[in-house]
Amino acid sequence: MSFPRIIESVLKTKVHLTKERWEHIIDEHPIIKSYLNKIEETINLPDVIMKSKYDKGIFLYYRFYENIFKGKFIIVVVKHTE
Repeated sequence: MSFPRIIESVLKTKVHLTKERWEHIIDEHPIIKSYLNKIEETINLPDVIMKSKYDKGIFLYYRFYENIFKGKFIIVVVKHTE
């Protein structure tokens, strides 16, 4: 897998996932390591997008997957910058 990964969101913004950020994510949430494709899909085709209550630039992308642990949401937190 190559980094940085640039993922275009459903909101037409470019999300940059660096190797350092990915390593941080899998250090904190090791179970997600095999779901990078699901993270990208969640950014591309979320079920719901919500804005953070605390920071207007942070968006939470949600997508439900029935085949992950008998049904789980993947939530991707993205900071949109200018």
